[in-house]
Amino acid sequence: MFGTRKLPADQMGNLGKGELHKTIFSRGERQQTVRGERQQTVQRQVLPQASPSQHPAAAVVVVVAPVAVLPQPALLNIPPLNVKSPRTAPTSVICVHADPNVRLVVLYGGRSAEHDVSCVSAGFVAGCAASAGMDVEVVGITREGAWVRPQTEGDKPSGSPLPLPASGGVPVGVEEALSDPRARGTTVVFPALHGPFGEDGAIQGFCETLGIPYVGAGVLASAVCMDKPTFKALLQARGVPVARWSTIAAGSISENTPTELLRELGCPLFVKPANMGSSVGITKAADSAELLEGLRTAAEYDEVLLVEEAVANARELEVSVIGNTGELRSTPPGEVVPSREFYDYDDKYVCDAADLHVPARIPLDLRREVESLALKTASTLRVEGLARVDFLYGATSTSPGRQLFVSELNTMPGFTPISMFPRCWAAAGLSGEELVAELVRLALERQERRSKHKRLYR
Repeated sequence: MFGTRKLPADQMGNLGKGELHKTIFSRGERQQTVRGERQQTVQRQVLPQASPSQHPAAAVVVVVAPVAVLPQPALLNIPPLNVKSPRTAPTSVICVHADPNVRLVVLYGGRSAEHDVSCVSAGFVAGCAASAGMDVEVVGITREGAWVRPQTEGDKPSGSPLPLPASGGVPVGVEEALSDPRARGTTVVFPALHGPFGEDGAIQGFCETLGIPYVGAGVLASAVCMDKPTFKALLQARGVPVARWSTIAAGSISENTPTELLRELGCPLFVKPANMGSSVGITKAADSAELLEGLRTAAEYDEVLLVEEAVANARELEVSVIGNTGELRSTPPGEVVPSREFYDYDDKYVCDAADLHVPARIPLDLRREVESLALKTASTLRVEGLARVDFLYGATSTSPGRQLFVSELNTMPGFTPISMFPRCWAAAGLSGEELVAELVRLALERQERRSKHKRLYR
């Protein structure tokens, strides 16, 4: 597969051997070489001047990344990969290498209302992993919660981003699926599951209990980001701007509820299940009758509901983030231009009519503000692995001037061929194969870091 490994400075000379290509650069220089139908991009970053004790290894970072042949980023006005780190600069060389010692288990389907989206995401993830040469196994979770393996050869990943059915298949034990003793190499789980029972910390906690590395945010970040009221409360405490909101228990809805909410938050309002994604169960209400209907709709999906003020004439901006604690990296934002009143489930996955601008056509200062706020949001919530941070740029009744509001953070964003997360990274120069390989590397890195913690007292 295409993975990544770190080399100390004394091995930098070996980068010119085998598959890899070494180029010596002047400051800020960029070179691209094409081999057949594949293209390699080699970038060099000069680290800040520091004493040997601060940076004992290398003073340069070389990134070698095979990607599909694309127009030059300068022609598309796409800046190089945006790497931002609050820690000291890295002290090693990161390069692409073949690593046959990872067994990637892609989980998909699940008991959530986002089951169908998960199947498409998993098809794309497994296809990218298989195309990169990984040892891939897919395990489906039915809507009833049964774990199954695909029954026929046609159901196995072949590199094609097609949905993987999770309704049939051969039943498989959970522990066998995740930690098969017959498997060669290290098992890493990629939970391509969206919504409850997959993106909310449940499967992450299970992997933690079994001691299996997994892609994506940990238990705490997954649970916090899944629950919208908790997510917003924590961001407000750190001074991150969010639109005004209120919560209500599904069992306490009455005929007077809409009047009370309209008095508190104004009009129009959005109603959302507290724990759901992909715009499932979301409605927009312009009066009491629509608000009551929206509350009842959201109550079909959750027992806690979020009601928030609408952001007028909002532009929807999304930033993709990868990395572990202290070294999060972001893409420039993309922009969604819905074909409907707002970016709902059908607009995302059924109609295919919304316009996605990658990168977003916004001024440079706004782009920098969005990227900075995305990294602050992910860092505040201790997100690792991957995330997509969504923003609304517009005005509200209490904030008449245009400003940014954090809307939500997805710890397992849509990973379909048309999803914003992989498209933003592709525009930044990271192919689907490379993106999956990097996420696997991050999972292993976190597992290794945590394995060094003491488990016994004294």
